This record gives sequence, structure tokens and C-alpha cells, in this order.
Amino acid sequence: MRIVSAPRDKFAAPWNLIVDGSHLWVVNANGDSVTELNVATGGLVKVLSGHGYGFDNPIALAVVGKTIWIANGAGNSITVVNSSTGAFVRYLR
Repeated sequence: MRIVSAPRDKFAAPWNLIVDGSHLWVVNANGDSVTELNVATGGLVKVLSGHGYGFDNPIALAVVGKTIWIANGAGNSITVVNSSTGAFVRYLR
């Protein structure tokens, strides 16, 4: 067991998480971001953030294949992201 908490991980009210193979995805409700960590090491892979994703208080997520569906609590919307690249796919409202 280990505690993962570092400023570079940009956790801000981590609300929910999923495991996708070797990666752990965490939604940060207050940070309007999603943090991707390496499961084996706990190391940071990337942080998804910015207006291009449309995050608005992300509170839940699900993975289907190579697609991550992120529910935005305040925006009543869903952001869809490619889990392999972290690239924005689409925004559903």
C-alpha cells in the first residue's frame, strides 16, 4: 500500500476513479481535471485539463475499450476521451 499525493498530480477533490489496464484515472471535481497514474508505480502519466475538454466539476467516469466517459456534475454533460492518448473525442450535452 502507498499514498499517492504530490503537487504535480494536481489532485483537487479527487472524487472517483477507475483502472484501465495499467493506468488509474482519477476525476478531480474541484480542479476540472482528470489525473492518469501508472498503477504499478503510482507515477504521474498525465493530467487532462483545460477548456478544450469541457470539464465542469467532473464526478464520475467509466471506461469502455479505449474510451473514457467522464460525467460533469455541474455541466450536466459528458466528456469523451481516448484512453490511449488522452485526446478529446467529443462532448455530449
